[in-house]
Amino acid sequence: MEEKENELVEEFDFEKNEHKLRENDLYLSDYQVEVLKRYNLDYHDFSDMKSLLFMIEDILEQSPEELEDLATVADQISEFNYYNLTNK
Repeated sequence: MEEKENELVEEFDFEKNEHKLRENDLYLSDYQVEVLKRYNLDYHDFSDMKSLLFMIEDILEQSPEELEDLATVADQISEFNYYNLTNK
């Protein structure tokens, strides 16, 4: 069991999945930026996380095929926004 866990940790690219403050004050990981690019979404076009999430959700609702990677990014952004950027 421990061997399997060590393999997973070695395979996980922490730098690629670390949230970084981007030029337009959005916190996104390199992985999230890559996925957004695949769907022709430029994060520079959005002034806040809510507008980016709205666009992603719109794409997910209109798409007949499964867009699992984009749905995962939406969940990640939403979760990060809630836990790190929401005044509680």
